[in-house]
Amino acid sequence: MEIWLSMDDQRFRLPVLPEEFEVKSSNTNEKVMINTIGMINLLGKSELEEVDIVSFFPSKEYSFVAYKGFPPPWKCVELIKKWKSSGKPLRLIITQTGVNMEVGIENFDHGIRDGTKDVYYTLLLSEYVRIKKTKNNSTKNEAKTKRPAPTKTKEKKTYTVKKGDTLWLIAQKQTGNAMNYEKIAKENKIKNPNKLIAGQKLII
Repeated sequence: MEIWLSMDDQRFRLPVLPEEFEVKSSNTNEKVMINTIGMINLLGKSELEEVDIVSFFPSKEYSFVAYKGFPPPWKCVELIKKWKSSGKPLRLIITQTGVNMEVGIENFDHGIRDGTKDVYYTLLLSEYVRIKKTKNNSTKNEAKTKRPAPTKTKEKKTYTVKKGDTLWLIAQKQTGNAMNYEKIAKENKIKNPNKLIAGQKLII
């Protein structure tokens, strides 16, 4: 098993595997008491997973170290602190376990316990979930949505009847089509198209 941490083009393999590590995974369930039923469990969403690693950065090549040529203890500390303050997530990979996820460093406690110059540490990592950006189509939709053109209210044309006028002549002169006389008669509620009174106002 190997434990890797990486950010951008930097990769770091833990030189000493922890005796054990724990992946904490829980849900935001809520227990509610209902008088008629009893206790029920309202299932919630998954909380962020957490990984707790306790180990040390060796000052020399012990027989149990994972590989040779590892950085000095305080260089390891410096790298972890640099990543912690970067404001960016890093990737955690634990081979043979299926753990491969982006994480943020929640806590990094470290110090010397004995005279070996080894630096012991506790590293708490919390799952990092990227927020998917949603496209704002409201502006585009507004542009595509055509606003209805304001309806133009057609002003009604009037004509004052002169002596000798007939509906046929009025329709011909005012509308260009003598056959519109029936429409003019209906609009003005004229029952007898042959009886027009001079001075009478007609709606054309």
